[in-house]
Amino acid sequence: MEVRIRDLGQSLQVRVSDNGIGIPAENMLRIFQYGFTARTDGHGFGLHSCALLARSMGGSLYAQSDGPGQGAAFTLELPWTPRESAGDPPDDAHERSMDPRLTH
Repeated sequence: MEVRIRDLGQSLQVRVSDNGIGIPAENMLRIFQYGFTARTDGHGFGLHSCALLARSMGGSLYAQSDGPGQGAAFTLELPWTPRESAGDPPDDAHERSMDPRLTH
């Protein structure tokens, strides 16, 4: 498995790829549909939910596979604005200071 994170300027891309069982071509257009599953114990809402969440954040989730036995890659792209200065406080600094468990 390989995980790559790329700063594309106005978006952040996270790509997870493997050399596993792959995805048959006939399933590529259906894997994000609600209720679709290729597993006997699947429910068909995992990838669907992930794609909806990505879209709700202004991003996208897509898959690529060259077919069975060729592995697959899933790419998540989300909008983001990089910090102008390395001296800026972390985004969660305010949250940390307001959390009483972390101020003692």
